[in-house]
Amino acid sequence: HEITVRNLPEGVTATYVDNKGTNAGTYNAVATFELSEELSANYSAVEPATMSATLTINKVAYKLPETVKFNGLTTDYDKAEHEITVSNLPEGVTATSDNLIYFFKLCSLIRSHFVIIPSLLKYGILSGITKIWKYGN
Repeated sequence: HEITVRNLPEGVTATYVDNKGTNAGTYNAVATFELSEELSANYSAVEPATMSATLTINKVAYKLPETVKFNGLTTDYDKAEHEITVSNLPEGVTATSDNLIYFFKLCSLIRSHFVIIPSLLKYGILSGITKIWKYGN
């Protein structure tokens, strides 16, 4: 992304500092104006000599690729804890889960949520909570 001065008169040019950005954040851009050689014959300077503007790139939610899978598991009751996991996570994203397993026939709840690690904070907050309820006989 880039911000520039518009509608400069002929013979006036601008040079920029911090007017471009790629990552989310705020960039304080400064444009400095210069006269062409032709205009310098009659003018001593450009007023104002500089202008400031702010370039703001907002964070967005990090979207998981479709290759990430959180597949269910079907198993018979055996008094043991069973786990399902997330596969194909991109580098920089981890998955954690809090398992609440009820050892009786009526139901078990598996709750999993995704967590962004610091190197991906520039993409914003990844949010997605998945709940799976399994009802048995």
